[in-house]
Amino acid sequence: MGVNANDIRSCEVFSALTELQREEVALGGSISRLNKGEYIFRAGDTADFLFVIMQGRVGLYADSHDGVLHPINILSNGQLLGISGFFPLGTWDLTARCMTDTTTLTIPRRWILSHMISDPDLELRVLQGVLDLERRRIADLVAVITQTKSLDPFERAFGQDETRGGGSPDFGLGSWPGPVGDR
Repeated sequence: MGVNANDIRSCEVFSALTELQREEVALGGSISRLNKGEYIFRAGDTADFLFVIMQGRVGLYADSHDGVLHPINILSNGQLLGISGFFPLGTWDLTARCMTDTTTLTIPRRWILSHMISDPDLELRVLQGVLDLERRRIADLVAVITQTKSLDPFERAFGQDETRGGGSPDFGLGSWPGPVGDR
C-alpha cells in the first residue's frame, strides 16, 4: 500500500494544502509501525524527519540530568510530531515515546523542504499551519498555567500579581512595552 494524500489530510499542519500539494508531500513519506514503549526519537538525536501520527498515542518528555523523563504532552491521531524538522537541521529538544502501538507517516525533512522551496504557495500554507499549531499549543499552555496557578513567579513577572501591577515583566532588561493591546 502506497502513501497518499489521504494519509495526511487530517494532519493539522497539512490541512490547508491543496490536494496536489498533499499528494506531493505524502509521496515522500513511509509508514512506520512502532510498538508500545518504543522511542521515535530521543532528545539530542538529529531532527531530520517529520512524523504524522496516524494511529496511536505518543508521549513527549523532557530529559532531566538524572535520566528521568518528565511528561510534557501527549499527541495522537492526525497530529504532527517534530516541528523542529521544519527548522535548520538541529537536534530534538524532547524525547518521543509510544504510549500505545502506534502507526506514523514518516516524512524526511529534505523531502518536504525541497517541495517548499520549489512551490512558494506550499511553503506559505505549511508555515501558516505550523504557526497556527504553535499558537494553539501556546494557548493550551497558558490555559494550564492559569488554571493550576503553579507558576506564580511567571505570573508576577507579567504583572498579574496585584502587588506588582503594571504589565511589565521584570527580566532585568529595563522597560518593556507590555502586550500589544497596551501600546
